Amino acid sequence: SAGQVLAAAGWAAILFAPWLPIALLTAVTVAPGLCSATFIIIWPLSKETVPARLAGTITGVLNMGNMSGVTVLQPAVGWVLDRRWDGAVSAGVRTYGLEAYHAGFGLMMGWIVLGLLLFCLTRETHCRPLD
Repeated sequence: SAGQVLAAAGWAAILFAPWLPIALLTAVTVAPGLCSATFIIIWPLSKETVPARLAGTITGVLNMGNMSGVTVLQPAVGWVLDRRWDGAVSAGVRTYGLEAYHAGFGLMMGWIVLGLLLFCLTRETHCRPLD
């Protein structure tokens, strides 16, 4: 989906272009959030690619996958940040270097790329159910 490609491009800009002016970086950080909303297209696509009797099952699997991403990525980013922590503390709070954030948030981009690869493995039904 074009939205997922744009979301991945936004994450790539955030991760690999730290020299961007703050105004442009702020605008770029909005892109992954807005463009990631295109994942919603997967529900009608999935219902068209399985027999009608499995429509409820595929919806449940997709919901599980959607929630798994959120459940796994939040602690995973924190775990990666902690592994790359150099011991710096400011006002009693851990601070992390740019490299740590690149590694942690790289997981987000990886998740989007995985979704794109899986999307590429689906077949187009042209809005016709499988049955």
